[in-house]
Parts: sequence; structure tokens; C-alpha cells
Amino acid sequence: MKPPEKAFYLFKSPQVILSNLELIKGIGNKWSKAYYKYLIEPTYSNAGFLNGAERGIHLAATYMRESKFEKLNRIMTSELVEKIKNRMHELPPDLVQEKLKFEQENIIHSFIHSTMLSSDRLMSLKGLAFYGTVVAFIDDMDRNSTSKKSLRQIIKSPNWLCCNVTFCRQLDPPGIWKITDINFFDKKLKEVNTDSPYIL
Repeated sequence: MKPPEKAFYLFKSPQVILSNLELIKGIGNKWSKAYYKYLIEPTYSNAGFLNGAERGIHLAATYMRESKFEKLNRIMTSELVEKIKNRMHELPPDLVQEKLKFEQENIIHSFIHSTMLSSDRLMSLKGLAFYGTVVAFIDDMDRNSTSKKSLRQIIKSPNWLCCNVTFCRQLDPPGIWKITDINFFDKKLKEVNTDSPYIL
């Protein structure tokens, strides 16, 4: 009898797959996005943010798979790049090649899990930054798949790769988008109730 395959993960956490329906965080998400849209980037939209996030996820996976850490430094914080470097030495190279080989079009579902504003001091604009966390799924059975699926459909499938990624843009002083946290993992979700209202 063939032993069950071990779950793949870049890091042990975060491993988020469901939407965040907490009332306080929901209000915070709307407020932070409204602040960013009306005071920083009038052209901001959820669809545009998700498209950029999916592009960033694909680039991150490609650079990690190809060990192009200099290019990772262009899209991630230096602390995160060092963390990934250390972790790559612990993972089987063939597994990294298998799991992180996909195109942006193969991301079959993504959603904004949370957004927030953060500053150096409470009620201060000094060091103000906008953070957005995205959850995205890639079909782990058919890497050629480009058909979008609902989260409920994905949860019912036993094979998928998930990415949790947080993007940050410094607002004071103005800066570029950077990935501050990322994780790739696959998982069998036998314990998840597919009738849960948290599944969109």
C-alpha cells in the first residue's frame, strides 16, 4: 500500500483558506480601502488589486523556483527573501519545481482576505502604510487549467495549491508595492464543512 503523500508547505503559517467575516475586521477592511482609494490612488479597485496580486504571486513562485533571489528582492522585503533562502535549503528541489510551476492564468480563484492601515504611532500619519492580504488557489491536478472556480468548488476538490500573500505600500514616505509575507501550501480539507457560510 502506497503511503500517503506529505502535505507541501513553504512555511507552517499562515495557512488561510476562508474569507474573514468578523464584523470589526470587515469594517476595517472597508475603511482602509476607502482611505487608500480617495486619498492616495483614485483608480484603486478590488479587481485591479487582485490582478496585481496574482501577477505578484506568479513572479514570486517563478523567482523562487529558479532561485533568482536578486529578483525576489525587487518585489519582496529583504527580511522575507532571507527567510525564503533559508527555507529553500530544507525543501526537496524537485518538489519545489513541481509545486511552484504555474502561470498567472492558472490561478483559478482569489479574494482579498483583509486590508489595513498601519503607522509608526497611533493616530499619526508618520510611517503610514497600506497592507492587503490575498488568498489564491491553483489547480494542483491540472496546471493547464484556466477556468475560474468558486471557493466552494475548490474546497470540494482534493487537489489544489493555495497561496497566502500580503502586499504593502508605504504611503509616508511614498513607496512601491512589496510582498511582506507569503506562503504556498497544499492540503486535503476533509475536515472542512463545505456548507459553511465562510465559503464563498
